[in-house]
Amino acid sequence: MRIFLILLLSSLLAGAQVPRWVIADFHDPRYSRALDGRVGVWSSRGRPALSPSFSNRLFLYQSDLVDEGGRRGLASLTHPRVGAYSSLDPLYLEYAVLSAKLAGIDAFLIEDSQTPALAAMKPIAARHGFHVFAAFNNKRAQAKADPASRLAAFRLAAPAFYAELEAPTWPRLDGAPLVFAWATSIPLFDAMAAFDQALSPRPLYYYWSLLTGRMEGENPVFQSLATLQEWRQRRVGFQPWIPPRLRPRDAAHPDWDHHATTADALAYLEHIRKEQAAEPGLYPYPMTVVTPGEDNRPCAGWGRTLHALGRDEGALLEGMWRFAVDHRDFFRIAFIATWNDYTESSGIEPTLERGLADLESTQRHARAFKGLPAVEPSLLALPERLHQFRLARETFRRCGLEAADFEALLDQAAGQLGRGEGAPALATLARAQSAKQALDASLPPLRTARLEAPGAGLEVVVHGSRRADAQSDQAWNTGDKLGLAVSEESCAAWRGAWHRAALSFEYLDEGEERFQVLCHSLRPDAESRVGGQYGIVADLYTTGTAVWKKARIEIPAENASWRHGLADHCDFSFAWKPVLVRRFRLDVEWRRGR
Repeated sequence: MRIFLILLLSSLLAGAQVPRWVIADFHDPRYSRALDGRVGVWSSRGRPALSPSFSNRLFLYQSDLVDEGGRRGLASLTHPRVGAYSSLDPLYLEYAVLSAKLAGIDAFLIEDSQTPALAAMKPIAARHGFHVFAAFNNKRAQAKADPASRLAAFRLAAPAFYAELEAPTWPRLDGAPLVFAWATSIPLFDAMAAFDQALSPRPLYYYWSLLTGRMEGENPVFQSLATLQEWRQRRVGFQPWIPPRLRPRDAAHPDWDHHATTADALAYLEHIRKEQAAEPGLYPYPMTVVTPGEDNRPCAGWGRTLHALGRDEGALLEGMWRFAVDHRDFFRIAFIATWNDYTESSGIEPTLERGLADLESTQRHARAFKGLPAVEPSLLALPERLHQFRLARETFRRCGLEAADFEALLDQAAGQLGRGEGAPALATLARAQSAKQALDASLPPLRTARLEAPGAGLEVVVHGSRRADAQSDQAWNTGDKLGLAVSEESCAAWRGAWHRAALSFEYLDEGEERFQVLCHSLRPDAESRVGGQYGIVADLYTTGTAVWKKARIEIPAENASWRHGLADHCDFSFAWKPVLVRRFRLDVEWRRGR
């Protein structure tokens, strides 16, 4: 009996010494007009130029267009439950970090080491015991054609990158920091060789590689890791990505040039497991990959070809996770591709279409992969509830309501969720709900207005001439210095008030032209961390259908001054290419602070 207990204790101690990590790719940049003055990859326009079947097809997603239900025209096949967010927004980042941590994810990998998202996420990750790091993906260095110039650029960038490895939020495996390198950044390892001597232990390097392959009959055959000589010589680990799509277009898959099945994905996982197991000295910390699917139509294949890995109604994600769990004694890292890549349709972040299904599957399997007991999946809904309360807190603040006690409850619930204390967090959020109801009852009354041009309160301005009495169906050319002027009476009511506004109009969809809608903003563009322009409220394109289309765009309250500061004392104007527009309408709802 004593020997059995000793063996059992030894086994438990050995298991405790083999931590397993679950890391999710965090896709950036995603921006908002209100916070950043840009929308980033929420919008997309392009053609898959290298596609043999779709090279002339235009894919257009206009995230500045919003329907009456509030859904945007995102470059995505799904819509995030929390709306089109900014990846620099602290409120969104808190939601993402807490959701991921409750799902069993230990760290976010940001794809580019030069993005401001890393700095934005670090304090939130530190607050909740989460990890965040960035891949070394120096685009400026990669743009240099000359290898010597590229290596010199990497060496200049390496010290700043290496300094990040000391952050407490940077993930470490057995004490060694993880370093992921992407794209053509093989010279990174040469650039950093001198720095390796100053670190103990040496970083664990992983190189991202898209394996190729071919079909032999009905079976996919994948590229061997032994063919990737450059990083093998540097003893760099393998970071797998979404399984290659090797099957050609067929009658069952007419919308893509290539596709893959769930069976193909599982064959790929077995291939990379055997390849890493064959050389354990080269791959001491093997990694597998998990994905819910992939479909790159929203980004038009980034100008190349269209391909897809079908979700298989959730069976793909379940199958890839089961493979990771079944081989947990071999793999040290499970890499999720991705948390939120909407343009390639590979995210597990909760969406309106999928709900929490992908996150629940991840939670169940990630804990099994790490040898942890199952937890109540309903807790995964709490970060979104907290996020909605945070947004309500912003409304109370703008309406002049004192809500310090409400905010303290939200901070308390966030801390409890970060520590995995589900039941206490649920009780705290219930108290926050009661506090919110009391604050809702104290809000100033909601007022609404609808202004139409032609009509009272909203005038069309052409070459400085106001046209308030024109016919309602008259079309105006945006190239004629076209603007819209809101009455001073209305603007005075909205300045300094909490409000939401939407501008609607129709445009003739002729040619393939770009045009913008501008508002007058007092915010200096220097405030934006991503080079945004707060005066732009929409960036739109025509597609040549020759029909009148409806456009509805939101006007960020943070950006609109309502002070008639554009040319000819207008509040809105049009820029870029001339387009015919008509039937303008401005809808606003607002609350005056008490």
